Amino acid sequence: MPINITIIGLGQIGGSIGLALAGQSQLLTRLGHTRTPEIYREAMKAGAIDRYEVNLPHSVDNADLVILALPFDQIHETLEIIAPVLKQGAVVMDTSPLKQPVIQWMQELLPEERYYVGLTPVLNPLYLHEQGSGFSSARADLFHDAVLGIIATQDSPSEAIKLAYDLAKLLQAMPYFSDAVEMDGLMSTVHLLPQLMAASLVNITSNKPGWIDAQKLAGKPYAQVTSGADTDTPEALASIVKSNKINTVRLIDSLIDDLIELKQNILADDQASLTAAFARARKGEAQWWKDRQAFQWANEDMTLGIEAPTMGEVLGRFVGLGKKRSKKNP
Repeated sequence: MPINITIIGLGQIGGSIGLALAGQSQLLTRLGHTRTPEIYREAMKAGAIDRYEVNLPHSVDNADLVILALPFDQIHETLEIIAPVLKQGAVVMDTSPLKQPVIQWMQELLPEERYYVGLTPVLNPLYLHEQGSGFSSARADLFHDAVLGIIATQDSPSEAIKLAYDLAKLLQAMPYFSDAVEMDGLMSTVHLLPQLMAASLVNITSNKPGWIDAQKLAGKPYAQVTSGADTDTPEALASIVKSNKINTVRLIDSLIDDLIELKQNILADDQASLTAAFARARKGEAQWWKDRQAFQWANEDMTLGIEAPTMGEVLGRFVGLGKKRSKKNP
């Protein structure tokens, strides 16, 4: 019997997961749900889903695995609706950039013998400079040559954790195990802060009287820095910041300190310090980009010694997951 996977949210991430799992119709079925009805036809035509369900609770009636590929601010509301109808042994995964609040919601709302494992997807370097977040940006190889963060809780049975590992392999990503506190700190640095910087730059430039002329001259530096302003929706970004105050304030303080030091060096006409600071930044960015393109971390042990499964082993783990233990007694 095919394994039932429900993907809620068919934007770039959800659509790409569906596309990456295509060609396995004898082994799994992919059901999609989205708040944007016009996406259904596009997703079906592209082969990202096998069928769709417009009714949210009905979309998870028979799901063995539910993937919430949603903006952060939509997860709690969605979980409130689907949690009561999840079948025994079902596993819920999310792809949001913030995990600690999501874990709390899962603990509060998931019934017994329904389980959670968080995912933090990272994009194939081929697509890092592409803009867009909708289904039109979905790619079957979106997660190739990148890590897939896996965040489990004390209530996650080993079968659910292995399932997340197996999913990473099906997506041709490298599993990267982390806890929620560490992951939230890391993602605040590389996902949240760039968006805050982009938003600030746009707000201090586009709303000024001189922007009428300045916009005609804005080129590569402005485009590269401000492109991050459309990663998360405004509502989702505001929710992430509100739910992640400590990390957000810490990073803003660090940024302010660095800018103050830069300002002081400028006022002091300190050519050597300015050159050194800019050189460090250029070297650091170049090294990161080189390593990122080469998938420099591919040989590192990020999998806790778990061996790669065969396709049959991968899908076999969906069956009967979690029925031998209760949620509160892992």
